[in-house]
Amino acid sequence: MLILWNADIGSVNTDVNLYGAHPFYMDVRPNGTTLGVLLLNSNGMDVVYSGDRITYKVIGGILDLYFFAGPTPELVMEQYTELIGRPAPMPYWSFGIGIDESYETYQRGLKADIYIKRNGVPYESQVWPGKKTYFPDFLNPAAGEF
Repeated sequence: MLILWNADIGSVNTDVNLYGAHPFYMDVRPNGTTLGVLLLNSNGMDVVYSGDRITYKVIGGILDLYFFAGPTPELVMEQYTELIGRPAPMPYWSFGIGIDESYETYQRGLKADIYIKRNGVPYESQVWPGKKTYFPDFLNPAAGEF
């Protein structure tokens, strides 16, 4: 059993849910046909999965029940995200394109061998505004000259 009780202090009444849960499941049959079900409700609920069925025990509120006919997993997800909104695009830096290795300052630090290393490779991190950064090892005497 999964208990969904999303609570936060959103009003003077401390027994009121500020958030709602939206349990979603996708059923992929042996022949590949797929359907999805989404239940939107802002009240606490128990979700019980017993192998061949799912039972929702909701303590009140308005029930919004959505069925996504698919018939493929890709189409179910397309229909689901059309309703709830598409995920945010991944930031460019997450694809590893944030550093230009021809950048002259980076090359000078590499030649001076001043970067903090992990397994012999300069340790790479990310800082605002999301670009890759290499930090000098300030315990290395050459870092002071850099």
